[in-house]
Amino acid sequence: MTAAVALRYDYRMDPLGARPPDDTGTETFRRYLYQACLAVPFCLKCAVGEGVVSVIMEHFEDLVVEYEDSWLFVQIKTRNADRGPWRLTDAISGLRSLHRVFRETRHLEARYELYLEGPVDRANALQELVLDGSDFGQTLRDRVKSDLGIDDAECEEFLASIKVRPEQPPRDYAEARNIRILNEYAPRLLQTELEAVHRRVTQELQRAMARERIVSLMPRYIEDPDALHEDERSKIEAKRLTKDALFALMETVISGSYLLRSAATNGVNTSKLEEKLVAGGADDGIVNDAKMLRANATIRESEFLSSTLYGDKKIEDVRLRLGVFARGAVSGHSGDPSPARRAWSDLLTNLPTQAAYLDPHRVYHHDAMLLLGAVCSMSDECLLHWGGPVA
Repeated sequence: MTAAVALRYDYRMDPLGARPPDDTGTETFRRYLYQACLAVPFCLKCAVGEGVVSVIMEHFEDLVVEYEDSWLFVQIKTRNADRGPWRLTDAISGLRSLHRVFRETRHLEARYELYLEGPVDRANALQELVLDGSDFGQTLRDRVKSDLGIDDAECEEFLASIKVRPEQPPRDYAEARNIRILNEYAPRLLQTELEAVHRRVTQELQRAMARERIVSLMPRYIEDPDALHEDERSKIEAKRLTKDALFALMETVISGSYLLRSAATNGVNTSKLEEKLVAGGADDGIVNDAKMLRANATIRESEFLSSTLYGDKKIEDVRLRLGVFARGAVSGHSGDPSPARRAWSDLLTNLPTQAAYLDPHRVYHHDAMLLLGAVCSMSDECLLHWGGPVA
């Protein structure tokens, strides 16, 4: 399993220390964070291997998404709701930015999209760029040609290459939208855990945004990354979030609903858990399953502690309940020649029906397998035995 990456704080990369191009203060930071929020769904797709190779953040401006066979350039524009729906006049600066990128990358396999916070005026020419198709009206053509200073042929090619995507979630609700998306991947995680993952990802995205701009390097990088000088490539890599980095940040969501067989279960040293199970008559299958479940329970406890207040007290409460439950299962077979096998079977049968009572704080997702793993951890700490003579 990929180990979590510790991200060191560097005040030089703090987005609050970056000089914005126009706006200042709290509103600027909200817009800055908003762009990171809109990048989170792409980050999730990258982390789980759904076609996205990397996510590259630009300073206050661009989001670049690398797919397996193409590139997506996104401009993100915000607008207070009291100003009403977007019109072509309002969006022209975003189109101008996309056109700049289009000129540099038009020979590549690339797409260009303008993300708008809020709706588009359906009666305005801008609506033509929301709809699929290439039937652009003369008003749209004339305005784009005039503002961008291009001829008919380039205007037609540019308009056919871009897409306007309005109705992006308002700034105050972008995080909530992302939390719902994360919850679809890991429905058993607590709200606080999902929020912790989201916070880690957006903080890393903001750090990437605050690093040196690379807009002039991107076309060359896309065409032939090996042709760049080492210092040029390093600037891009500093802003480029790949699957490995994003998996480390989002591992709780990606693997939080699954049992993972860890290499740590195959150590050469015999653990106390193993000794106690063997002494209680458990076979190799039970021993191997117990070590796997113990490893998963330990991972789950670490995730819970990192995202929840008073997590240690909640874990201790569950362990106290499990101790009583497990000791009862073992004592019920004290005269059996293989008490560990009998107790293991009883726990597998009864834990699913008692999970909500034993795990009231959802430390282990009410998951019987993780609860059994916690029992195994307690046995490894010599807090429980399995009925054998050396226990």
